[in-house]
Amino acid sequence: MTDIQSILGQVDSYLAIIILPIIVFLLFGRNIKQYRETSSWSWVRTLLALAITTDAAQTLIKLLYRTYDVAFLAGIMTKDANGSSPMDFAYGFIVMFGIILTAYLNRRDEFLLFSVFFQIGAIIIYYTTGYIQFEDYFVYIFGVVALLSLYETGIRVKDNNGLGFAIFYTIQFTVILEIGIIGTILSITAYIFGFFLATGLFRPFGKEDF
Repeated sequence: MTDIQSILGQVDSYLAIIILPIIVFLLFGRNIKQYRETSSWSWVRTLLALAITTDAAQTLIKLLYRTYDVAFLAGIMTKDANGSSPMDFAYGFIVMFGIILTAYLNRRDEFLLFSVFFQIGAIIIYYTTGYIQFEDYFVYIFGVVALLSLYETGIRVKDNNGLGFAIFYTIQFTVILEIGIIGTILSITAYIFGFFLATGLFRPFGKEDF
């Protein structure tokens, strides 16, 4: 079982390095095509791409940290006396983009920057007091709230990408729970679904033109 877990872990890491950048490329490519043809821009795809870029960056840093002995990477990954590292804030940024997307889809402009201030506040509190729990609350509480809201909003406004964002990060969120081999399999599944979503083939509410 340990060997299988190790093999799947390597597949998961390398698949992430390959697929996540492709997903970002596809999302921005479709946005550029849309802008050229309609002079409009999909902020839903943009927020999804930013979240996945954050995901890809943290995966790459973890892989490089395990492979190379670089002081800079060690500074990002090594946990301090409080048991945390700068890498722990990556999930907070992903949650932040999810909350922004929820506010955007619901046309609640007054809440667009709410999660930005919350995330920045969590970082400031940690580096001034060493209190990481504020960030943990943000990820676990608002992460769940963001996902549930995206499901509700995505279905109500019939937005393919909004619902796809919720499904993708529901699968990814389980990885945080550290449920072993099942979590690794789900993570691999998320990358495959993310590619499917980025190509525009995820269309539960009908055809997408871009």
